[in-house]
Amino acid sequence: MSELKDPYRCDLVPFIPGIKSCPFCGQLPDSTDCDFCYPVITRKNGTKIYRAGCIELAGGCGAEVLGDSVDDAVQRWNTRVR
Repeated sequence: MSELKDPYRCDLVPFIPGIKSCPFCGQLPDSTDCDFCYPVITRKNGTKIYRAGCIELAGGCGAEVLGDSVDDAVQRWNTRVR
């Protein structure tokens, strides 16, 4: 069995403590959900842009932020304003 990693698999974004709730709808995102934080764009140089946000399928409003890494996207999520 191959051990190759798929860059879009959830296990590449581990549980992230300290996630703040959405300022718009109050939903507390589940950081273990694949839809909370994932790469959305791969730049020409190979680096990725990540999206972190409120999951609509889980009852959230879809608010989102972008960052240069998982940590950056989560930090932006935790410091965004309404």
